[in-house]
Amino acid sequence: MIKFATFFLITIFLSTTAITKEIYPFQGGQGFDTKYLWEKNLNGKKKWLLPKKMLKDQFLAKLLAYDKTQFWFTMHDFIATGDFNRDGVQDYVVTVLNLDKQFKAKLDEDQGIYVCKANKDAGACLAEKGVTQHNYQIILGKKETGRAEGKESYWGTGLIQDNLPFIQSGTAQPLIADFNGDGWDDIYLAAAVNDFGTGCGGYHSYFLSQPEGFLKESSETHIGEGKDFNKKYNRICNYSHRADAGDFDKDGDIDIILASIDWKGNNGEMICLINDGKGNMKSSTCGNQFAFIVRHADFDGDGYIDMLAGAHSSDCFKYHSNWKGHQKSSKNRHSLRILWGNGTNKWNTKNSKEIKNVGYHTKTKDNIPLCNPVGTMVADVDNDGDMDLVGSTIGLNYVGGYLITYLNDGKGNFTIGWQQSIHSVTKYNKENWPMSEVNHDENGWYISLHPADINFDGNIDFMVNGHWLNPGNNDVYINNGDGTFKTVSDVDLRKYAKIF
Repeated sequence: MIKFATFFLITIFLSTTAITKEIYPFQGGQGFDTKYLWEKNLNGKKKWLLPKKMLKDQFLAKLLAYDKTQFWFTMHDFIATGDFNRDGVQDYVVTVLNLDKQFKAKLDEDQGIYVCKANKDAGACLAEKGVTQHNYQIILGKKETGRAEGKESYWGTGLIQDNLPFIQSGTAQPLIADFNGDGWDDIYLAAAVNDFGTGCGGYHSYFLSQPEGFLKESSETHIGEGKDFNKKYNRICNYSHRADAGDFDKDGDIDIILASIDWKGNNGEMICLINDGKGNMKSSTCGNQFAFIVRHADFDGDGYIDMLAGAHSSDCFKYHSNWKGHQKSSKNRHSLRILWGNGTNKWNTKNSKEIKNVGYHTKTKDNIPLCNPVGTMVADVDNDGDMDLVGSTIGLNYVGGYLITYLNDGKGNFTIGWQQSIHSVTKYNKENWPMSEVNHDENGWYISLHPADINFDGNIDFMVNGHWLNPGNNDVYINNGDGTFKTVSDVDLRKYAKIF
């Protein structure tokens, strides 16, 4: 365990050394990349940059909490960071995509709607009686060491106030930002679940920091109406496979976009929550793309925010023509696109570029297309000044998985660079391909990729997380400087701490 003295030395070093280094470009929005900044580069164009302070925070998060023996750190699907109890130490939100469809049967009829009263015995946000726990949890960093230990850190009584009548289920990637502009971290939790007995999808949660120091669920007071706002339970209610956050309208505050699997019109929809600067969100339809994923950046360098959004690639959809999901009516939804921005907070497939192919399985006898970069990091990994993609890319029905870089030419055209097998399949072809997302043992993918410069060489590295049953969960990949990566061992990772 890294002692407090070592932690102090690391902090001093990073404060004096990392801050003098040039800040590094990557897109904010999910996981560890929780701060946002627009700055101009040398040739006058605007792009996303990583603030120097966040570089320090992320480095400390990796070194001081990187411990595979910690149950909470490995038994999760998503992880994100922030300072939630205002002690200056980085805390963590961890979520799990367990879907308990029997939740209504577990409600205590005598309790009705409950208010979460978490304490050290609960460990997470529990109902008063008879209901399984929420599948999200805050793990508090310990001030003495900077480490976060699940067995000793928990929701402090009064840290969070929630009034959801059912458990928050299918919790997706936590979005962490100062949504209400008070200087403290807030939390938005989308739900990656379909219906779940609600009739409208999964319930979302929106926790805003309060002057008294706790986080309060604020959907009713700070959203209140608009697209997919359910007034019965006062929550956004939508199956949002992924969500993203950023200053989409460039007014200095953080907005939210939801990737929805609702089928509206001819090609689905995306939903935006536009912030007024005080955390009040206006919910409206802002795109017409059916999407499992959504990430944002200025991919073509014109100064407007573009969206990467979509489902299966069209090459994947065409190849697996015998798949039960291969229906003429669903052809449009199975495409992956860059939807070009024009400053209106609206994104339309009529103004987009399709990414038809995201790679191939490497060890199958046939040339079988991969389908979707289900976990996607946006960063300038090859150091050429534009925003590239690194995908945790899967085959149909989550069969097989690879880490792949998609390198941008500066105009939003992407080519495959580096490819690393996480789980290569060999025994399948078009005829015997698994027809379901479950009942096969060929998973090999990660939900999230978190950027950081681990070794201070100016190149963006990343850590993988999610799907803890997969080998390599929480592994760190070091950038060679050209968008190719190598893994770094636990021993080497800790060496970075010792050099200080």
